Amino acid sequence: MLFDLLVVSAAVLLNSRTAAAAGTPCQSVSSMSAAFMSVYPSATQALVPAQAAEDCLKSVPIDKDEDLALIDEMQLFINWQSNLAYLREPPEGYNEERLDVEEEIKKIRDDLDNDKYEDEYTLMFDLSTTLSKAYDFHFGFRPDIRNVFRFRRGNIGRGLKDEFGIVSVSKDGKEVPKLYNYYDIMFSAEEGWTPSPISQINNQSAEEYVQAWSDIFEYHEDHARYNRLFPNQAQNSMGSPVNQFGRSNVPDGDYTTVEHENGTISQYINNAILELDVFEGVESGEDFWTRFLNLGPPTTNSKRDATKIKRQSEPTATGYPTPEILHSEGVIGGYYLSGQGYDDVAVLSVPSFSPETDDGPEEFQDLIGTFLKDATDSGKKKLVIDLRGNGGGRVFLGYDLFKQLFPSEDPYGASTFRANQAFNITGLFMTAVLEDSTYEDALDDFSANGLNGQLASLWTSIFNYKLPLTIDNDNFTSWEDYFGPEVRNNDNFTVPSRKDLNNFFSDDLTLDVTGYRTRANKLNKNQPFKSEDIVLLQDGGCGSTCAVFTEFTKTQGGVKQVVVGGKPETGPMQGVAGSKGSQVFSWTQVYNQAVLAYENMPEYQEQLNETELGQLVFSQRPLMRTSYQASGLSSSGINLRDNIRMNDTSVTPLEFVYEAADCRLFYTADMVRDVTNVWKKTVDGQWGDANSVCVDGSTGQESSTPTAQGQKTSAASTMGASGVLVAIAAFVMAFLML
Repeated sequence: MLFDLLVVSAAVLLNSRTAAAAGTPCQSVSSMSAAFMSVYPSATQALVPAQAAEDCLKSVPIDKDEDLALIDEMQLFINWQSNLAYLREPPEGYNEERLDVEEEIKKIRDDLDNDKYEDEYTLMFDLSTTLSKAYDFHFGFRPDIRNVFRFRRGNIGRGLKDEFGIVSVSKDGKEVPKLYNYYDIMFSAEEGWTPSPISQINNQSAEEYVQAWSDIFEYHEDHARYNRLFPNQAQNSMGSPVNQFGRSNVPDGDYTTVEHENGTISQYINNAILELDVFEGVESGEDFWTRFLNLGPPTTNSKRDATKIKRQSEPTATGYPTPEILHSEGVIGGYYLSGQGYDDVAVLSVPSFSPETDDGPEEFQDLIGTFLKDATDSGKKKLVIDLRGNGGGRVFLGYDLFKQLFPSEDPYGASTFRANQAFNITGLFMTAVLEDSTYEDALDDFSANGLNGQLASLWTSIFNYKLPLTIDNDNFTSWEDYFGPEVRNNDNFTVPSRKDLNNFFSDDLTLDVTGYRTRANKLNKNQPFKSEDIVLLQDGGCGSTCAVFTEFTKTQGGVKQVVVGGKPETGPMQGVAGSKGSQVFSWTQVYNQAVLAYENMPEYQEQLNETELGQLVFSQRPLMRTSYQASGLSSSGINLRDNIRMNDTSVTPLEFVYEAADCRLFYTADMVRDVTNVWKKTVDGQWGDANSVCVDGSTGQESSTPTAQGQKTSAASTMGASGVLVAIAAFVMAFLML
C-alpha cells in the first residue's frame, strides 16, 4: 500500500524538493521528509527522492585529520583478516582480480592527504567498496554514513508490491535466460498475457547495467553476485526478502527507466527511505555529521536474552507449500514432493543456520532428527537439501545437520589463523597465565561464576592452545605446537586445528552438537539416506556456516550439488560463493578479544604495548565510524579463520578453490512462480536425464569432485572496552554467531 500512496505523492515530493532548492541539500531532505509525513501521518517511514538524499550525503564535510587517523587504526583491524596474502597473490584458477588491500587503502589515504576528497561520503564509499573487492561477505567496512538511507526503486501500476524487481528467466530451462519485470512473471500467466523481456535500463543494455550493479556484492563468483539482484524464494519464505536491484544502500538517481523488447517504456521513481523525524533540525552537512556520524556502538540493542527473546507467533513459510515440519522462525522446513517420479522425495529447506530465539537452536536440532526419521518411515528414498540464500549462522548447527545425516562421520572442519607477531606474543603470555590450569579447573570456575570467572573466560580465548585439537584429533602439546607458524604464500599461518566437540568451551557455550556431550544419546546412528540419494540445491549465496556444512557433505559425505541461476551464459557455476571462511569476527569481537587478553595480563601490558594488539586496544575510531547490527556488534568485520580441506597438503584456503556444482539449472517462469517446480527440476537434474535438464557445459566438471587441492590439477584446468567484564560479555557473542 505504501507505494500506491507514493505514486500519488511523487509530485508533492518533487515540488517540495524544488521549493527547498534554495537551502542546503540536507535542508531539502529535512523539508521533504516533513512534507511526506504531513501528507501521510500514518506512514512508518519517510520517502524522499533518491538524488536529494545523495546530494545531502555528498554535502557532509570531510574531516581530513580525523579520517587519516581512522584509516591508520582501521589497518589494525584489517590485519586480522586471514587471507590477505592470498588476495594479494591468488593461486592459479582464482576467479577474481588480485587485491592488495594494504596498497589500495594506502592509495586512498594518499589521496585524502593530498586533498583529493571533497566530501566524507565519497571517502567512506571508496574505503568500503575497496574491501568489497575481496568478494568475501565476512570481510568489509560498513561505515555509518552509508547506513542513514536505504535506496529503492519503486514500482507502478497494477496495484503490485512497493518495489521494482527483476528476474532472469529461460523459456525452457536450456535457452539462455533474459531479464523480465519480476511481477510480470509472477502474474502474467494467471492474467493471460505474455511478458516482454527487458532490453534497456536507463538507456543502457539491461544486462550490462545490472551486471555492473552487482559487481560490488560480496560474493566469490559473478554468477552468485548476479543472483543477488533478484527476489529469492528461500529468503522470502523467512520474511527476509532479497532484492538488491530493487533495494540497496547505493543511490542511482531519481528514476529508473526500463524499456522492453516490445517497445514499452516505464519510468520508476527512485527513493531514499529514512526513519521518521530523524532529519528534524538537520539543516546542513555539518548537522548531518553531528546527528548521524561518529556515534559508536548503540546504547541499547537486542542481544540474546533468555527472558525476552521468545517465539511470538505461529510459523509461516511464505510462498511455500504446506510443510511436514517447520521451525518456529522458518529457518528449516520439511516437505514431501508428489507426482510420478517424485513421490519418494523429501525436501529439507534450510535458508538459514541462524535462529534468533533462545530456544531456536535446540528446536532446529530436534526438528532435523524428527524430519529425517519421519521421512524414512514414510518411505522417502531421496533427499533434496535446499540451501539457497543461506548466508550462514551458528556454526555448530552446520556441524549438527551434517552429523545427523552422516552419524558415523566426525566433522573435520580444520581451520587456520593468520599468525602475526601480536598473535604469537599474546599466545605466549596467555600460555604463561594458564600454565597451571586445567580444563576441569575452568569448568569449576564456570560452574561457580559463569563467564565472570577469569579462568573460564580465558579458556574460551583463541590464544588458548589447550582448546582446539590437531587435525588428527589429538591435543596440542604447547603454544609453539599450535602456533607454528607455517609459511605459505609469503605469509605466516597457524597450524591447522579442529574444534573439540566434546569440550564445553569449544565455540558455542550454549549448544552441543548432536552425538556429543549432552546430546550424545540423541543421535540416530542409522544413516537416514545414502550419499547418492542426497543432493544439495544452491544458488551461490551459500557461505560461512553454510559453506562449512557443504564442505562436510561433499568431502566426507560424497554428496553432489545442483546450482540454479547465474548470468545468461552456459557453462559451470559454483554452489558456494559466499564467504568460504569458517569464522567471522566483527570489529567489535576483534577489539574485545584483544581487550580480554590485554586486561587479564597486566604484568605483560608493557610488552603488549609494543605490538599491534596493544595498539588496537587503544584504537577506538573504527568502532565509532562503523554501522552496527541489531545484536550490538559492528557490521564491519574480518574473516578470522580459513577453512581447510581434509587431506589438502597445500593447505589452500577454500576461498581460493574453484568448485563447480555437478549440474546447473536456469530458472523458468514456472520455477519462479512455484518453488516445488524448482525442487522437481533439481530431482530431474540429479537423478534423471542430466543432459536434457542441466545447462550445457555445466556437468562433468573436474572441480566438482572435492579432491584435496594438493592431490589434483590446478583449479585453472576447469576454469580458462572498557572494563574486562564488558569485554568478556561481548566476546562471548563471537561464539554464538557465524
